[in-house]
Amino acid sequence: MTRKGTAGEAPEVEPAEDGPVEEGPVEEAPVEEAPRHAIADGDADGDADGEAGRGLLTVRLGDARFGMWVDEVLEIVNTPPISRLPLPVGEVAGVTSVRGDVVPVLDLGVRLLGAPAARPGRLVLVRHQESGTIVGLLVDGVETLVPVRDAAVKEPPGAAKSRLPAELVTGVVTANEEVVTILHLGRATAPPDPTRDEG
Repeated sequence: MTRKGTAGEAPEVEPAEDGPVEEGPVEEAPVEEAPRHAIADGDADGDADGEAGRGLLTVRLGDARFGMWVDEVLEIVNTPPISRLPLPVGEVAGVTSVRGDVVPVLDLGVRLLGAPAARPGRLVLVRHQESGTIVGLLVDGVETLVPVRDAAVKEPPGAAKSRLPAELVTGVVTANEEVVTILHLGRATAPPDPTRDEG
């Protein structure tokens, strides 16, 4: 069942089922095997001072927390089977099928931290800003939705800049007593550069 997200409330997502990476043709995941949570209009309401907040969806990769603005996220699904592509770039996990649509899957663990996301993990569906293509971002898990005021977003500290690709980070914020690194989804979903790791 789909339920709209509200500020300060964790997205309701059913427990994950295994989603192995497979070779061969793309296998479609029936809707009942890939429950989803539509959150595109789940922006935060105003805070106690009357200042409007923007909804930030927090996800987990290892011991790190990352944030995606909720108005840039289409939905969350349990990870369906993923089919590998011939001669793939490391951060491209492959392609999958969500309700009949073939969706490329980027492993955010590889793209951001150099280590694959845990499987089965969760698939966060976003739309690439330039092409309009739906892209699946593979993460370890989806945590919660929090309201964030613009003034609360700070410049990334030096440690974050040195550890992560600078162009993928827009700022950091403290949520639930943890530092959350906010991602630039337009750049995070850009096609990988196959020559980047050559050298």
